Amino acid sequence: MSYAILVSALCAIVATAFAMFGLHSWLAIKTAPFVGGALGFCYACLSLGLHRLSLTASLEEYRAAAGIVEVTPILPIHMSLAFGAAFGISILESSLLLLSQGAAFTALPLGWIVMILYVLARVSHRPDTWPSGRLDIFQAVGALACLGMCGGVILGTPLLASQPMPTMAVLRTIGIVNSFAALGTAIVTIFGLALFQRAVAMIDMAQR
Repeated sequence: MSYAILVSALCAIVATAFAMFGLHSWLAIKTAPFVGGALGFCYACLSLGLHRLSLTASLEEYRAAAGIVEVTPILPIHMSLAFGAAFGISILESSLLLLSQGAAFTALPLGWIVMILYVLARVSHRPDTWPSGRLDIFQAVGALACLGMCGGVILGTPLLASQPMPTMAVLRTIGIVNSFAALGTAIVTIFGLALFQRAVAMIDMAQR
């Protein structure tokens, strides 16, 4: 299937989801697929034109011409580092239950920051863990969807912290929330490094 059709379909789905969950308007839901599809088609035409490709070019042809990187080889490395950090942080946060349930839940945001900084510190000196090219709209939408799911779980944590829970329930909650935070950390570090490389490349081009 051609790249232009895939992008149009993706944008139509995203626009419909936004209208459904964000606008809560039946009129917006009915018109969103057409607006999103049209905008996606225009974006695809522009992208294909920049790389001198025809409208019938496939997704693989576009990615090859645009130098789009596959994140599959480096994703397991980032995820293993993030989940390893999440395991250690969960143990430390669980030990705070000796003080109180509130102390354990209060430490969660600090643990997420430490998790991101830890993964960035580990991959910063390893070129094999950096994205080796650009990212495309499909990867960006997939990453945002995963981050939205992780964010939904994380944002629900304060509601749990506001009511007393059995010790085992608190331990499970800490483990589950930190697992979703680890998934989000892997996505943030990969796309953060890709955006950093893109910014550096643009600065170099501007200085020439």
